[in-house]
Amino acid sequence: MKILYLHQYFTTPEYSGGTRSYEVAKRLVKRGHEVRMVTSSAFLGESAKKKRGWNCFVVDGIQVEALNLGYSNSLGFIARLRVFLWFMVASSLRGIAQPVDLVFATSTPLTIAVPGIFASICRRAPMVFEVRDLWPAAPIAMGVLKNPVLIWLARLLERRAYWHSSAIVALSPPMLEGVRKIVGDNVPKLMSPNACDVDLFQGVRPLDSGEEPWRELTRGRRFLAYAGSLGPLHGVDFSVELAGELKRNDADVVILCAGEGSEQSKLKERAKRLNVLGEKFFFIGPLPKLQIAALLQNATMVLNTVKAGIPELQSASPNKFFDALAAGKPIASTFADGWIYELISESNCGVNLTPGDPLEAARLIAETLDDDAGLSAMGEASMLLAEDAFDRDKLVRELGDFLEKVLVNHKDGPDV
Repeated sequence: MKILYLHQYFTTPEYSGGTRSYEVAKRLVKRGHEVRMVTSSAFLGESAKKKRGWNCFVVDGIQVEALNLGYSNSLGFIARLRVFLWFMVASSLRGIAQPVDLVFATSTPLTIAVPGIFASICRRAPMVFEVRDLWPAAPIAMGVLKNPVLIWLARLLERRAYWHSSAIVALSPPMLEGVRKIVGDNVPKLMSPNACDVDLFQGVRPLDSGEEPWRELTRGRRFLAYAGSLGPLHGVDFSVELAGELKRNDADVVILCAGEGSEQSKLKERAKRLNVLGEKFFFIGPLPKLQIAALLQNATMVLNTVKAGIPELQSASPNKFFDALAAGKPIASTFADGWIYELISESNCGVNLTPGDPLEAARLIAETLDDDAGLSAMGEASMLLAEDAFDRDKLVRELGDFLEKVLVNHKDGPDV
């Protein structure tokens, strides 16, 4: 079938950013489907920026159509909103340029639902909406989205996206439940979490070429790695506070932070005030997925943080968690409850840190680092989860089966 895949922030392992859509689309192509990816240039290279407007090229069989659009994780909320709206309009027009059999629209942002609905109606094709975050619940809970009119519009768009969809894919059990609260059992649903690219994370060797920006910083030292966005949702300030406590305890470990985002300048200032910047806490900038694989393979533990005190964020399906599993590494997580917290507790693949208590976290991490056998067992538990529960090939096969059944249901009427 011909699939119109709408994702504003599509990227590949050669660049920074989450690669879920690339990995899914590549495997759908291998199943014999034609995939047209309508996206932006935000996390792509020069192929997406050769000219103004739309740039078209092919990546691993995926037909990519990328709008040359200025964007970075450092943009504030209003600037991001402008980008979202511009892409929404342009991709709505682009989406109907060719016939399609099925529309697959993946958030965030939630505005991606508009071109999805538009293409679905104009091309009389079923739309499958993928929920990556429970928006607008999270920004409302954080106070980022305050305007009553914008809140009303965002909630209206959320309901419209769900109810128009022929089926919905959710990236975690809590997200699935959030969708169910709105549409009940009237729309077919699939829980398909972020996945582990075990071949990628186990295929790289510990590199000694000197090309990695973190190699000299970690020579002969153990380190905790954070690899992800530095936005208000991600709770990286906890990692800075943790570095301060580790310094006070004279712990023989440093923290490396690979990423960028709107909170980066604040985090650097905080690290300076705590006298840990460049000593216990290092910013190494965003890395392509290929280099993240090498970074995590060399890390002692991987940090998986989220902003504390916001229950709506506990439903997340964070890439950094699944990358840590794929690398076979112990995980230090600040999720206070929810499915990630339970996975770590039940599998013993890491430690659950007390949110908002870096002093206790430093004590627990130091205790964990002193137990080589325990660390090894946690790493083995991570690899077991990666291979048995979250293998990319297995999860995309299930997703591919689901999408194909949605199309059958649309044409012939049997249940999904």
